[in-house]
Amino acid sequence: MGKNNRIPLVSVCCMTYNHDKFISQCLDGIIQQKGNFSIEILIHDDASSDHTRQIIEFYRDKYPDIIKPLYQEINQYSRGVNIWNTYMFPLVKGEYIAICDGDDYWIDQYKLEKQITFLQKYADYNLVYTNKIVINELGTRVIRNHPKYLSGNLFVNLLSGGNPITTSTVCIRTHDAFEIMDIVNSIPFRTVMGDLQLWLALAIKGKFKYLAFKSTVYRLSSISLSHSLSVNREIRFSKHEYFIKKYFVDIFQVNIDKNILERTYYKNTIRRLFSFRKEIFLSYVFKSVKKDPFLIFDIKIITLVGVKLLKSIL
Repeated sequence: MGKNNRIPLVSVCCMTYNHDKFISQCLDGIIQQKGNFSIEILIHDDASSDHTRQIIEFYRDKYPDIIKPLYQEINQYSRGVNIWNTYMFPLVKGEYIAICDGDDYWIDQYKLEKQITFLQKYADYNLVYTNKIVINELGTRVIRNHPKYLSGNLFVNLLSGGNPITTSTVCIRTHDAFEIMDIVNSIPFRTVMGDLQLWLALAIKGKFKYLAFKSTVYRLSSISLSHSLSVNREIRFSKHEYFIKKYFVDIFQVNIDKNILERTYYKNTIRRLFSFRKEIFLSYVFKSVKKDPFLIFDIKIITLVGVKLLKSIL
């Protein structure tokens, strides 16, 4: 990676909050990227109460031309503020934007080079994403049910199916991000989702490319997978996904049956809860089937239920 004595080609946006155990690994993975280009790292610390800020200061002193912190005194995420649109994207100087959350980290030193090379070659694509490894807070690998990775025009797929895109694997063009900000900012309700509305808006403008390599380690939340707060959070995420999708369907007059959106909501929530205890998972499956009996014929749900029951026996 070139030194930042010139305008950066890539702006890496990093959001962090109470990640003092992980932020060094995140920043090291970004700084160690190889390629004949310069980068900047915009770090938004959302009023962390641990030592995250001090660690960022250490890296800023070590890499003053690369590390550009932005500190909040009051947590903005809890207020429903879209951090990317409000604080980060307006400050980027690079031709491309990559994202890496503060508790994730990159493991492929050529991640950015591979993604930029593709975007430079294919102008009709405006987003590139990759595979990832999933771990828990202890660093143990976790197997999670995941939507199928896809390439091409994904607008309808994102509306009618799951979201296969992991935020910390993404690279996009800066001018594409700026062009769709009005669409993203027009959403009239607060949402805990920061990425889906961005992907949907970008998908209207161009195609997405899945590059089949593992660039990133994605870390699950530290909240226990049997904790009721965690269950409620997953259900809340699915509900916000549904509201965002319904908004895009209404605004852009997409010809999708609203029943499909509701069914997708149930299916995505079931997929999200697959890692939880059998009782929690099956309870939600039964509630969903009661509301939408057609779910009982869905082969993916049948498979998930079968796997969960089999695991409980073995």
